[in-house]
Amino acid sequence: MPMTPETFVQRYKHATVNEKGAAQSHFMDLCQLLGVPTPMEADPEGNEYRFEKPVLKVTGGSGFADIWKRGAFGWEYKGKGKDLNRAYQQLLTYREDLENPPLLVVCDMQTIRVHTNFTGTQKHVEEYDLEDLLKEETRQRLRLLWTALQEFNPARAIELATVAAVESLAKISDALKKEGEDPEETAHFLIRVMFTLFAEDVGLLPKQTFTRLLKAALQHPEDFSPMCQELFEAMKVGRLTMQGRIPYINGGVFEATQAPNLDRTALNRLHDAAQRNWSKIDPIIFGTLFELVIDPEKRWQLGAHYTPLADILDVVEPVIFVPLRKEWETVRAEIQPMLHQIEENRAASGDLFTQQAETEQLTKEVVERLKAFQQRLASVRVMDPAMGSGNFLYVSLRLLLDLELEVRQTIRAVTLDQVPAAQVSPQQLLGMEVNAYAHEIAGMVLHIGYLQWLSEHGEKREVSPVLRSLPGLKHCDAVMDGPAAREWPEAEFIVGNPPFLGYSPMRQQLGGVYVDKLRGAYSGKIPGQSDFVCYFFEQARENVATGRTSRVGLIATNSIGMGENARVLERINESGSIFAAWPDRAWIQSGAAVRTAIVMFDDGSQTDKALLLHEGDERDPKRRRTIRTEVGAIHVDLCSGPDLRSAAQLSRNAGRSFIGVIPGSKHFLLSKQDAQNMQILPNPESHDNSAVIRPFKVGKDVNGHDAQRYIIDFSGLTQNLHLNRRTKSAPRAEILEVCTNRFQGSAPIFSHSGFWTFQRRCTNGEAWRLRCTFSTVQARRSNSAKLKEPAPVH
Repeated sequence: MPMTPETFVQRYKHATVNEKGAAQSHFMDLCQLLGVPTPMEADPEGNEYRFEKPVLKVTGGSGFADIWKRGAFGWEYKGKGKDLNRAYQQLLTYREDLENPPLLVVCDMQTIRVHTNFTGTQKHVEEYDLEDLLKEETRQRLRLLWTALQEFNPARAIELATVAAVESLAKISDALKKEGEDPEETAHFLIRVMFTLFAEDVGLLPKQTFTRLLKAALQHPEDFSPMCQELFEAMKVGRLTMQGRIPYINGGVFEATQAPNLDRTALNRLHDAAQRNWSKIDPIIFGTLFELVIDPEKRWQLGAHYTPLADILDVVEPVIFVPLRKEWETVRAEIQPMLHQIEENRAASGDLFTQQAETEQLTKEVVERLKAFQQRLASVRVMDPAMGSGNFLYVSLRLLLDLELEVRQTIRAVTLDQVPAAQVSPQQLLGMEVNAYAHEIAGMVLHIGYLQWLSEHGEKREVSPVLRSLPGLKHCDAVMDGPAAREWPEAEFIVGNPPFLGYSPMRQQLGGVYVDKLRGAYSGKIPGQSDFVCYFFEQARENVATGRTSRVGLIATNSIGMGENARVLERINESGSIFAAWPDRAWIQSGAAVRTAIVMFDDGSQTDKALLLHEGDERDPKRRRTIRTEVGAIHVDLCSGPDLRSAAQLSRNAGRSFIGVIPGSKHFLLSKQDAQNMQILPNPESHDNSAVIRPFKVGKDVNGHDAQRYIIDFSGLTQNLHLNRRTKSAPRAEILEVCTNRFQGSAPIFSHSGFWTFQRRCTNGEAWRLRCTFSTVQARRSNSAKLKEPAPVH
């Protein structure tokens, strides 16, 4: 007979049996009520879903978690009226034995409390009383624990709220821009506003301090600037005000306290923004989007995607946390015999004085060993040499705090005392960033992420100052220090996403003088035609080779193992080894999906090696899965098996193979959509444009991911070249020289007249324009003959 909600509630409303006697019967009745399988029904062998999952007890010996479902939840029962916080702390101490499930559930038969435990995400708690199970919506929600546990992941809701919050600030930024406010002062003002909104919602400021200020300013807009400046000044130093005690913030954020004048429309927008819950913004999303709001040069990217958490975890987890968790498991195994003896002494009834002395000594030794590992975590240094708005560092900080919490909970369980204070902090993170706005936002992202974590776990904050300076975050060029290569600081782990800038655009975007100095500083290490990312790889390699870094995980385009770029991976394998790699995967860069490689390497210490790839929809973390292949070695081309780069040329193959088509400029390549658009453009000579637009395939398109590209191909057509210095007909070779040398990096401009125009600023300062029709190619120097080199963009 099916279990009805009324029967279930009545059965457990007055239950008085203890935890052990009631746990399994309560859980099986709950499964029947929800219409989901019990462990015995779904998995009789108990490999994936079972009662009494064996775990290593913190107090010594082995124990059991009440219910465990692999990849879903750990479930711990306590007797009726017992402290469910203790049950949650107990789950935390052995969640690694439960394979770190995404949900941790505690229950006393009257209350079901679901704690989220999704890696790297903010913690969320849902609680349901016994009477709530009479409601169909509650039963539907709890059923998702078995059928769709990702519905409990708070990331999506937080993502939507964060994007909306950033859009609010973008509107205010636009309003100030229209009023002629200085962009830099506006940017700093918005950063102060953002932190003030966050501080108000997490309780750092007296309740509704800023909201009340905005309500008053709506009545008298002219009062906003002086009132806001007065609040910022109080936050700068800490002060007792009529609103209450304003804490000393520090951190450099409130060194300047200016506030612009806002009209009533802008104040209404700011007031609307203040109504959002800023305590739950996602630093990963917020930092990236907020950077685009306040950086005038990046506003065109406002619709850009941010790097998903799952992609960041694919770098920081194997590089940083796999070895740290192995160390933690070693510590747990080493203290187990002592914990077992402590438990026996506490249960024995012999010589109490001797047993007590021995127990105290053993407890002291165990706690010292645990505190040493806690200090070990607090001494970890993680560096991102191209940190942007700090996403990789933020995720690393959060996972360090999570691991430290397990250690701290273990200390509490051993000493039967309070949980010791956290020691992991943002001060142990290092980063370099050439963009001033991104550098400032990165510090704010780390501060906010740290304060959020403390708030989620009920941790006490330091009273003063709220924010400490972060000297490890440098506003500087990561690969050059004046005319020389920059020396990187000591950091145990290096992770990050250096800029994707190929060989050809480097001179255009970084400037000719800078590129010449760069190549000179790395002469003999990095070939002259290498991509910009190779210089970051070389610096990381040198840090590993000199013992200043243990492990590295960096992202590059998937051409890192090809051509001149491959030399840097050769040097990595000469001084150490690549222990894991994603040879080819999708990545979001400035709002566009690009093909990348992730390379993880060390000094050769890690012997097991693996190649990884995605199966399914690789751009959707929810619809893909990772395929891991253990290999004996990873070569420079990020493959295993025979090292093809060491293959010798065979004379018998002479004349039997062809290198293929090499475009004079990559900008003659078209996407599928651009090719379709160009095919229907009118042509002044009444020809069909599709005759010179052909599919373009290379080996990767055949063997792997098909980029579906097309190329403009004038092969076999009569072509004339006109130079304005000396107008004359020119042979095809001269035309190709213009296309290859003068117009590399140019971008096509489509016109309705049927001309396809390419414009390029040459290294000598001249501006040239190439105009193509079906049968004619013309190159002319533009009217502005002398143009300045573009400013360096590192």
